[in-house]
Amino acid sequence: MDRDPAGQLDQLFEIASKYDCGLDIHLHDAGTLGHFEYEMILERIHAFGLQGKVNIAHGFALSTVPASRQESLLKELGEAGVLWSTVAPVGSARLPLQLMKNNSVRLGLGTDGIRDLWSPYGDGDSRRASRRA
Repeated sequence: MDRDPAGQLDQLFEIASKYDCGLDIHLHDAGTLGHFEYEMILERIHAFGLQGKVNIAHGFALSTVPASRQESLLKELGEAGVLWSTVAPVGSARLPLQLMKNNSVRLGLGTDGIRDLWSPYGDGDSRRASRRA
């Protein structure tokens, strides 16, 4: 949005480093920009010593990374201890789940529907919603 993905990541990693906390980065960019963002995230994980403290949410660009680079990127992400949380994406290519597993990229799945925290229709409590059904 502000045409400065590097500046945004620098600020986020500085805050996480200063307060010794984890970081959750929500990514929707695909193609070359998404691939570039993964590389910038890996650089900053190592520069700030945040191995095992970064989660990538959604991260659909992984399915658009060229196959020739996908496995080596996943190896780097796994070695950096990157966590992944996502949903079953509608309208985009599948994430390479087996490659993620083979490269120790931990994965969590969730929902992206009316029960999400950001939805005006739900409060994120899927237990209560299931009791209503």
